[in-house]
Amino acid sequence: MSKKEAWAEAEALLRQVNMTLPERRLRQYPFELSGGMRQRAMIAMAFSCRPELLIADEPTTALDVTVQAQILDLLKQLRRERGLSIVLVSHDLGVVAQMCDSVVVMKDGKVVESGPVGDIIERPRMDYTRRLIASQPSLMPPALVAAQAREPILALDNLSVHFPQSRGMAALLAGRERHVVRAVDGVSLTLARGETLGIVGESGSGKSTIARAIVGLAPTHSGGIAFAGEPVRGLSGAARLRFQRAVQMVFQDPFTSLNPAFTVGQTLAEPLRQHRLCNPADIPARVADLMRKVELPLELLTRRSGQLSGGQRQRVGIARALALEPQLIIADEVTSALDVTIQAQILGLFKKLREVMNLSLVLISHDLAVVRHLCERVAVMRQGRLVEYGATADIFAAPREAYTRELLAAIPRIVQPSPDPATRSA
Repeated sequence: MSKKEAWAEAEALLRQVNMTLPERRLRQYPFELSGGMRQRAMIAMAFSCRPELLIADEPTTALDVTVQAQILDLLKQLRRERGLSIVLVSHDLGVVAQMCDSVVVMKDGKVVESGPVGDIIERPRMDYTRRLIASQPSLMPPALVAAQAREPILALDNLSVHFPQSRGMAALLAGRERHVVRAVDGVSLTLARGETLGIVGESGSGKSTIARAIVGLAPTHSGGIAFAGEPVRGLSGAARLRFQRAVQMVFQDPFTSLNPAFTVGQTLAEPLRQHRLCNPADIPARVADLMRKVELPLELLTRRSGQLSGGQRQRVGIARALALEPQLIIADEVTSALDVTIQAQILGLFKKLREVMNLSLVLISHDLAVVRHLCERVAVMRQGRLVEYGATADIFAAPREAYTRELLAAIPRIVQPSPDPATRSA
């Protein structure tokens, strides 16, 4: 194609994968896009050469459920229209059940079992396959809301985070107003001590921006954040240090959130030294205790992050957050990059830590099945605004908003729900 034709085709491909503002995205660099946007750009690139065989390696891992459903529908459509063959590599058996004709189950480099997808999921022969199916969050029991009233540990009051963006040098010199992205717009919610709150929504809905604003990594435009009844804005000196110790964050990507030059032992010792939480002679014992809390063997202390699996890296990230003995942990998409068995272990670890240490937890996730299993309450975000908020069981059973119903309907399920008897005849 000519350059002009190629740009037009590229824009059309981005529209096919439901990229917002594709004409603008074409001129942006990858670091300017969200994780979901980058994944969609990669899928568009793969389609650009009109392949006969598409190998899709975890193509929906970084995507929220509605975009995931759109991408899967798009793959189905292309398979029908182009006669496309697809090899789908995935840890999400709900996606596999929805997309695939046959399935191969792998463990330790070997095929455990294979066959038609319906046979494998409904009648697995091997224990490993049965464990994979049982580890699916959609099949795990829902979280229960504590009966007793608890004091709030975190409160957001009409919180807004805006990012001004220049429309170009000419507009700036002409004195025109800059474009403002309202990443978070008037959000109010509370988190009780010892409670787990899930924040869900599509990519770009403001979930991670709320997390970054709470810990001070994103500046607030207006509204307030209070921790244990005290306003966070304006904290300085010793008060600011106490807040930083009390509120810790576990980041989404375990591959980039750890310093590759540090060993695991150095990673866990660093916050203890920086905050002077114990005598230098006591640090090795504290580090060993942190490893036991996240159920990692002590022989990993001498390894660097590049020598660890994804699940091990994520556990080190959790241990680093626990090092300062926080009261609140904000976990941003901590299971999105993990296979289902490791994901189940991490969720079980969080539940155990919450019970043993009375931790409060904010879980940011695009996986509503994970939120249903772990969180007592849920906040649904859309385009920076809070659209629904309440007990997880209530919202999952009877969502009030059409957008929430759309999110819930998009969850990939291993076993599709039976039709309502009242509507079966229709």
